[in-house]
Amino acid sequence: MTDNPKKRGRMKTKNLLKLSGVIILLLFGFSSNDVFAAPTVSTQAATGVNASYATANGSLDDLGGETITEHGFIWSSVDTNPTFAPPVATSEWKLNDNAASTTVVDSAGSNTGTSIQNTSVMTTTGKINEAFNFNGTSDYVYTTTQYTNPQTFSISAWFKTSTASGKNIVGFEVYRTGTTSYNYDRSVYMGTDGKLRFGWGTNNTYLITTSTTFNDGNWHHVVAILENGTGTLYVDGENKGSNTGTARDYNGYWRIGGYRSSGTASAVGYFPGQIDDVRLFTSAITTDDIAYLYHSGNGTEYSVLDVPYNKLGSKSGTGSFSAQMSGLLPNTTYYVRSYVKDATGATTYGSAVSFTTANSGYATWVGGTSSAWETGSNWSTSSVPDADTEVVINGNGSNAPILDLSGGTTTIKALSVGSSSTSTLTSSNGDMNTKKLAVTTDVGVGPLGTITHTANTTTDVHKLNIEAANLFIAEYGSINVDYNGYQHSAGSGAGTDGTGASGAGHGGTGAYGWNRPNPISPGGAYGSLKQPSDLGSGGGDYNTSTFGGSGGGVVKLTVSGATSLSGNISANGQNYVGSYTGGGSGGSIWLTTGTLSGVGILRSNGGYGYFSSPFRAGGGSGGRIAVYYTTDSSSVSLQAYGGYNASYPESVGGAGTVYKESAAQSGTGDLIVD
Repeated sequence: MTDNPKKRGRMKTKNLLKLSGVIILLLFGFSSNDVFAAPTVSTQAATGVNASYATANGSLDDLGGETITEHGFIWSSVDTNPTFAPPVATSEWKLNDNAASTTVVDSAGSNTGTSIQNTSVMTTTGKINEAFNFNGTSDYVYTTTQYTNPQTFSISAWFKTSTASGKNIVGFEVYRTGTTSYNYDRSVYMGTDGKLRFGWGTNNTYLITTSTTFNDGNWHHVVAILENGTGTLYVDGENKGSNTGTARDYNGYWRIGGYRSSGTASAVGYFPGQIDDVRLFTSAITTDDIAYLYHSGNGTEYSVLDVPYNKLGSKSGTGSFSAQMSGLLPNTTYYVRSYVKDATGATTYGSAVSFTTANSGYATWVGGTSSAWETGSNWSTSSVPDADTEVVINGNGSNAPILDLSGGTTTIKALSVGSSSTSTLTSSNGDMNTKKLAVTTDVGVGPLGTITHTANTTTDVHKLNIEAANLFIAEYGSINVDYNGYQHSAGSGAGTDGTGASGAGHGGTGAYGWNRPNPISPGGAYGSLKQPSDLGSGGGDYNTSTFGGSGGGVVKLTVSGATSLSGNISANGQNYVGSYTGGGSGGSIWLTTGTLSGVGILRSNGGYGYFSSPFRAGGGSGGRIAVYYTTDSSSVSLQAYGGYNASYPESVGGAGTVYKESAAQSGTGDLIVD
């Protein structure tokens, strides 16, 4: 069964000839596949079901005349028909506050809003739980913290009104309060004709206007997106048009329910109606995200849902496909759906199929005694996991787990970290050879999971080395060794100390520091292009108590089967810590895998240095990344950038190295310059 309602009823016609105004359809070359063109995808029963991992199975049964740009699976233990969830908002004002105060909580970030009167006076029944009722004469909400000239963003909100008011639902202004803002734009407002508008630029010169009215007393969902000079307006999940132009260049505040959308009198004032669940994203959200936000307006608050996915890239023809679902919880029922996405961006889902994970053969971290992995009482089984044990870390317990590898390799059957509760597994005393974690089947890092290693100081002691049959990192999940390399002013490429210290080197050279008129020499490059295994170095210090940034750590991953990366693998260097100090350099990431899929990030970027004229500290260089693979269908981003301080562009650290080699290249891979 296939679910893609947007494509129902569409007909493709081939080989049309127009003769004397008569259109003739040539029947040859026409088949039933050309009517109601949409892909058909189905989901089969999961196989190889264990306590913490299983295999999802599906098939693309009919291309529907489309080019398939992506296929894969999405699963959930919460939603019986999972779909792609929106990205986490930078800020979300649910407008559920209903208190004898003016505080409007930002549930996603830290930019708490303020209402012009107590929220209990404004509260009414909303589209999702409660909403604010704006009186149209004085009510509005403003954000407390200033935003720096947002040129790329998405704003989402529910609104309901019976009045064609001409007033803002959401807008951006140079002042957070009052009526005299001389800079204002990025406005979503209802016109005096009842049509919805999104405008930006001086007096909102660049404008998108709907063709129909929305002052009908019903709830409607609006999304306004601006990305690099192109704006797009969506209402109730549908694209209402685009326009191009640059937003005004100023810093300001978001306001909800007023005040200024243009210079005309009808566009100045307060919105009369109800507004609910306003979300701000600092990126352009996708059509899938918009659909989810629109269809989730069913009275249930959105939070972090259990909806991991495995994206397998494009597919050129019909046939079956499979993918691992890792990082699952034992004795839990999951619902999995296959899906495909075509070149238009439309997603087609197969029906959901349920399965229940095993309730034996696993140990769950409790951490009641200590942080020691090697202590049996820290596990639900009261014994230390062995080679036949699936390890589940879903919550840190009283003490987050630390795996000490000083005695050599630890072997387990499977590993699941952070499926639904915040969890961190730390490796200590690992190296690039025999001191590693060996997992005979799957490693799964869920959306709330992190794997890292202990931070180093002045000597090379701790690295992260994992072997596995398959590796899955969910969106928001991570293997993260940021800042865990050499500490400030330490390492083979350490920055030089001084007033305006230099940046650390590794994959490239750090940036010079500057104590006018004297330059301060940076740390140099070191390490291996093809087998990166060195810690990043620390930036130069100012003095014995004012320190530079630390370098990034080391990650080595050897995966015999499939690596699916929707989250990130990160070994960044640290930005300067104290005044006049340099940035740390990126660390090392060495990934060897059979297949690589997903849309995540591998990054080993340098940190940036301090700037306050005339003292200009240097940024750290990027680190080193090497990726070896048999098949790569991913859109994974590879980053080894030098640390960059926008206030002083000359202080950017040197670029690191990114090396990719396929099995077919056999020793002569590609050095990627970006």
